[in-house]
Amino acid sequence: MNDSRIVQVSAYYPPHLGGQEVAVQELAVQLAMRGERVEVVTSDLGGRRGSTVESGVQVTRLRSWELGHSAVSFGLLFWLIKNVRRDTLVHLHFGQFFTSEIVWLASKIIGFNYVLQMHCDPEPSGPLGRLLPLYRKLFFGRELRDAALVIVLNDAHRRLIGERYGRYEKVVVMRNGVSSEFFRAARHTNESTAMELVFAGRLSPGKNLDRLIQALRVAQTKAALHIIGDGESREALEEAVRTTGAGHVVFHGRLSRDEIMRFYVSCDAFVLPSLYEAQPLALLEAMACRIPSITTNAVSFAELAECAVVVDPSVEGLAAGIDRLASMPTSERADLVEQAFRRAQRHEWSRVLDSYIQLYRSL
Repeated sequence: MNDSRIVQVSAYYPPHLGGQEVAVQELAVQLAMRGERVEVVTSDLGGRRGSTVESGVQVTRLRSWELGHSAVSFGLLFWLIKNVRRDTLVHLHFGQFFTSEIVWLASKIIGFNYVLQMHCDPEPSGPLGRLLPLYRKLFFGRELRDAALVIVLNDAHRRLIGERYGRYEKVVVMRNGVSSEFFRAARHTNESTAMELVFAGRLSPGKNLDRLIQALRVAQTKAALHIIGDGESREALEEAVRTTGAGHVVFHGRLSRDEIMRFYVSCDAFVLPSLYEAQPLALLEAMACRIPSITTNAVSFAELAECAVVVDPSVEGLAAGIDRLASMPTSERADLVEQAFRRAQRHEWSRVLDSYIQLYRSL
């Protein structure tokens, strides 16, 4: 398989912040370390335009603009026509519109096969959200059905593909991978009088952080919240903290993964208040660091109830989750953390990568 070329196509890539971006980077780097010929093509949003080698991976960033929270790069079509052959395997990572349309069109012109990995199925958001049903019917459904293979992150997503788009065959469930460094992290004792909570991810409406901020006032437990990340909701969230008097909330902005890990090993709990998540990488990394987690029942993740405090994504639900974890007996909390750690071990890259390579070989 090492003689075959694999091109990973993603609208965004680190240093742009987001779970999809990190998942694509981790996959590309792990493939390169295994000796595979892997290349990434992406937008220049968050990074410098041009082609560089990063951690052994050739990364090409094309001139792009952002429209409706999606990267628009007209140069992507020309890059694919120039650089991709019929025997090139293209792995398309879907989480936004436009990129998938370009890959589909290029595949018809050149004749290559592509794998489509769905990191999420977009929900209506913003002024353009009203066009989403039409987009699904006229564009994305066709691109999904024409893919040689479709990768999803859980069984619920696989069922949705069949119900919404009529694609039932060649749909496989794959795991996100977690770097081994998270499993080696050593926990530190928090000596603060307040319960230290941490969130890491993109600050967007779907993350439901506005309700988490309100929940700090409702919870009986005195808690401080560290918000790591950036995004379109940051200004509104900062204003919500000022106007509601939610207490000690700190916005740390974008941090490196090593810096994020330091919060995981020192804080009392990781909180994921999202309205929907397929297989959140941040949660997996937190579980690997043995930090107790509070998350919502809107997160589609197998066996989650055995690994975290699971609550309703409402203000009252999140507040109850904070209070429940704070009052949980030490032995029960330790059992929860151990179950989460064992669940995360199934996602360690040393166990996940072979399944991707076998999948590529099957094509």
